[in-house]
Formats: sequence, C-alpha cells, structure tokens
Amino acid sequence: MAILDDVPGLEVTIQINGYNVREYTDPYDKTRRSRDDCHKVTKYIESKTGANFAVCFLKDPDFKHLSHHIAFRVHVDSVEAGFFHEPNFFDYREWGVKVDGGSWRNQQGTTSYKFRFSGFSVLPNDDFSLEEIEDHKKEASRIGTIKVSVYDMQEPIFVEADGGRGRNDRNDSAAEALIRQDFFAEKAVKGDRALTHSVDFGHRQQIRALPAQHRDGLVKRSVWADPKKRPFAEFEFRYRSMEGLMQEAIISRTDEMDDDEVREYAQNLERDNV
Repeated sequence: MAILDDVPGLEVTIQINGYNVREYTDPYDKTRRSRDDCHKVTKYIESKTGANFAVCFLKDPDFKHLSHHIAFRVHVDSVEAGFFHEPNFFDYREWGVKVDGGSWRNQQGTTSYKFRFSGFSVLPNDDFSLEEIEDHKKEASRIGTIKVSVYDMQEPIFVEADGGRGRNDRNDSAAEALIRQDFFAEKAVKGDRALTHSVDFGHRQQIRALPAQHRDGLVKRSVWADPKKRPFAEFEFRYRSMEGLMQEAIISRTDEMDDDEVREYAQNLERDNV
C-alpha cells in the first residue's frame, strides 16, 4: 500500500483482479514534496495486458481532519475518472472507496467504462515522419501513470443552476481522451520512461443519467479549503511490464530469477565484459 509518513491515516492501493499488487520504489528517487508543499509518494507496479484494475482509497478513523471533510480525485493516463467526497459525519469513521472505472455525460446519457491495461505495438522510427513522432511523444507523455490527489474541502454550497453551459464541449473532449493509441514510434516510448502499456477504457455501457443534486432550482457546488484548489497529498503509481521495470532499474533482473537463471545471467554479464 502507498502511504505518506507526513500525512498518516491515508493509504492507496491498486488491485488487479481483486488482489493488491506488489509495489516497488525507485531507489534513486528522493522527491517527497513539491514546491507547493504537497506531500507526494511515488510507487511502481507491474501491469499485465488485459488485466482489469481498481484504485482503492482508504481513510483511517484516526486521520486528523483540518477542514470540513476531504475529497480525492483519480486520474488515469491524465483522464479524470472521478471526484469523491467524504460523506457527512465520517470525521472519526473509516472511509473506503474502490474505483474500477469512470463515466462521462453527454446528450445521449451517461457512458461508464472500466479500467484495463492494454499493450501497444512499438514500430521503427523510420515508419513515421518527424511530426508524427512528436505527436506520439505528446500522447506517450499522458500514459503510464495512475494518480490520486487528496484535497481539504469546506462544506458545499448551493448555487443557481447555469443550465450546463459548456458541458457538452467538456464531455466531448473527455470522450476523445478515452481513445487510446495502439502503436507508437520507438523514440516516443523508449529511454528514461520504458512505457509498455496504456489503459484501455473499455467495457463501455450506457447508463441512466443521475439527476443533479438540487433544491428549488439550485445545484450543489464543491468548495475547496485552499482557494487555489491545490491537493495536500498525492499518490502516484507508474505502471510498467516486468521488463519495463527492469529497463528503468526499478527492480533488478535477478529479483525475478531462480538460481539457475541468476547463474546464467551472471555468466552472460561476465562474458560480455571480457
């Protein structure tokens, strides 16, 4: 489980097919806090093609509240998958949420999707123009990461409904962001970040839209304790295949070998260095 020593009482885990995945720490990463004083922790996990996964958030009853309540936002491959508020009167109670997908709303209703790791093909750079490679790099910069941001929140307020102006544009953009690329130029995914998977927002289905919370023509609006809406804690998971974890030196190649494989690996290293 990913925890923060500076923010006790919170933990985030990733489950694949219902089981907590093993987490790895970058031995060379010393970053724990950013300039905006947000506490951060980064873990690496193994991704497997076709595996469904979920993000599990847990607040311990002993967590020290500094505001009316807390909320957390989930981003998967830079796509927002949900914003979850702690219920009323949970200040001294355990609060847990399991997020295995997301949804977006448009004129046709609400479409839900599930999280699933998906592999992609890596093709030679010569197959693409320089402009296409740059486009691939931009797309690759958005994948490989699951992030949970936690916020201090004030009591929500009710404001006049605005008729949903601009909602369709935002949701059309959200739908476009869910389209995953199934091949990349080698230069876009090799190097410091050995990207091996993306998330396939598959298993989509139409569901009935839930009515907005309102009373007398009013809708509920969130109020952040921080006027700049900055999180106080972030949990980041970078997912790679086992080979990708080895390429980034997150784990040693010998960690996943039996004695005979370790011996063969060592002999090959010795031979190559002669």
